Amino acid sequence: MIMLNTLLVALLFVTSLAVVQVKNETRQAFVRLEQLQQQRDDMHIEWGKMQLEQSTYSGHSRIDHIARNELKMVVPQEYAVIKVTR
Repeated sequence: MIMLNTLLVALLFVTSLAVVQVKNETRQAFVRLEQLQQQRDDMHIEWGKMQLEQSTYSGHSRIDHIARNELKMVVPQEYAVIKVTR
């Protein structure tokens, strides 16, 4: 009987250590999950900003403005256009 009680106490102790270990791992996994969710949210915000920036830089009016003002480009006159055919 004493041997059985000792065995049960030892098993109870081992089980309680296992419960503590699992709870600790669960907490760590939850912290990691929150970190990854925050990283996902930050990346989603950055993606939205990049899409807005891309649409701004690729807009036709911006390209036209840069071509005319910074690069001094002009639309060629009809007589300056030469069509090449084969």
